[in-house]
Amino acid sequence: MCGFIGLVDRGAVAGLLSTGLQALQHRGQDSCGISTHDGTQFPGHHGLGLVKDVFSSEIVAGLSGRAGVGHVRYPTAGKGVLADAQPFFERRPGVVMAHNGNVTNYEELRTLLVERSIHLISRCDVEPILCLFSDEVMGLRRRGHTVADVVDALRETVRLVRGAYSVVFVMEIDGEPTLVAFRDPYGIRPLVVGKRDGAHCVASESVALDALGFAHAGSLDPGEVVFFRAGQAPLRRELLREQAAPCVFEAIYFSRPDSMDGDDTIYARRLELGRSLAREFASRGLQADRVIPVPDTSRPA
Repeated sequence: MCGFIGLVDRGAVAGLLSTGLQALQHRGQDSCGISTHDGTQFPGHHGLGLVKDVFSSEIVAGLSGRAGVGHVRYPTAGKGVLADAQPFFERRPGVVMAHNGNVTNYEELRTLLVERSIHLISRCDVEPILCLFSDEVMGLRRRGHTVADVVDALRETVRLVRGAYSVVFVMEIDGEPTLVAFRDPYGIRPLVVGKRDGAHCVASESVALDALGFAHAGSLDPGEVVFFRAGQAPLRRELLREQAAPCVFEAIYFSRPDSMDGDDTIYARRLELGRSLAREFASRGLQADRVIPVPDTSRPA
């Protein structure tokens, strides 16, 4: 379980990313990071612990760039060490990437990458996604990458990667800093979209959009990729789509109660889960001595 946020705007985005990450802090407390793109470089900062402790106002001010990615990590692959902190950066073609998910064929991908003379430097399972995509897109064109190049490279990446993942990254596409987001073919992990005055935001939960004053603009479909640029309408493309199978634990455990799940809040979903459980319990003629919420997210139920 992790949380990410991606932003593209006409001005600097690091401050917004930091605020958005604090709204997602419940999704991971082991490490956090922010990377941006200023048209030339990819300044970034990572640290172990909470967002408020890692990102001072001075550090945030030093992260110039109109597009960027932020991440809070709860390690399900690798360990809670700085080397595994996201976002990750790949020099060729110049990409910063973060994800929420679990890649189940990590070892298979690591072997495949070694055969291409690409060596992973962490145990974080976003790294093979990043390396595969970068290798694919560089094989299509060495520079001046287009939306079509990225779509083709992502289709091959998605074909090779197994597991549950929502991914966000920033790179130069068609000569413009571009925010890109995509979901696995089953749409297991969430990915929501927001908009505000020509700016675009994607995140693991809608509470990040609320914290920044972004209007909710739906979510990505399973197996879909969307390209965002400041002041422009998003470009949507399909990669590979299967039957939707969203993670049930988002409503049960992961998400904040005020996050939106479709037209309902997570709190409303948990209330309905409790009503359903009560009906089933009563239908069996059972009686309880005590009802105890474990963990605390089960209180509404």
